[in-house]
Amino acid sequence: MTNVDAFIQVLRNCRSSQGVFNPWKARNRTYDVPLSPQLRREHLKAYLEARLETAKYVLVAEALGYQGGRFSGIAMTSERMIAGHHKQVPPGHVLPGDARTRTSKVRKDMNKTQQAMGMAEPTATIVWNTMLDYGAAPDEFVLWNAFPFHPYHPGKGTMNNRSGTQLTAAELETGKQCLQAFFALFPSDAVIAVGEIAAQALAAIGIQPACRAKQPANGGKPDFVNDIAAYLMTRP
Repeated sequence: MTNVDAFIQVLRNCRSSQGVFNPWKARNRTYDVPLSPQLRREHLKAYLEARLETAKYVLVAEALGYQGGRFSGIAMTSERMIAGHHKQVPPGHVLPGDARTRTSKVRKDMNKTQQAMGMAEPTATIVWNTMLDYGAAPDEFVLWNAFPFHPYHPGKGTMNNRSGTQLTAAELETGKQCLQAFFALFPSDAVIAVGEIAAQALAAIGIQPACRAKQPANGGKPDFVNDIAAYLMTRP
């Protein structure tokens, strides 16, 4: 078992509380294709292993989004990217080899684009495009979250995002342990905190981010782009 395998096993073994979806362990029959947890574990393994020796920057955001990592298995990355249906980010930028299988079911309540191409997440597109636009090669940055799973409001179904400010103390502790395990794989002095929740989580494990970027969701894109651009332009 490799170090990446061991890390993924840690994620897989975490207990999911009410309002939390673990994409590397669980399958929702309404939304997920058969074998989707296995597919997402394979995606994450290939993604992380491709960056073990090359990653210069570590970006840590808040939590998995229901349109992004919840289906792709990779933080701040949509399944549309890995399936070959994203206009700016081809599969090879994310994973070695050919395009991978989507894990979302084709459903009647999806729009036609989602039915044909899979789920897409605005935050994922902003993050990837910004890093690439300002000179980072695809394997020079690795993406993760302070809370690695998908938190949602149970009363509203699972296809929604619960804010990081609404995470419980137990969830924050779980996130802390997983974040420490992640940095055992990717120690770095070029850590970018994406949003205040991420900055607080990093501080809790003794990491001072080299850059604090605005959360790009909900109108934060201009500030996020400016923050990342200013930081990357100072790097050799």
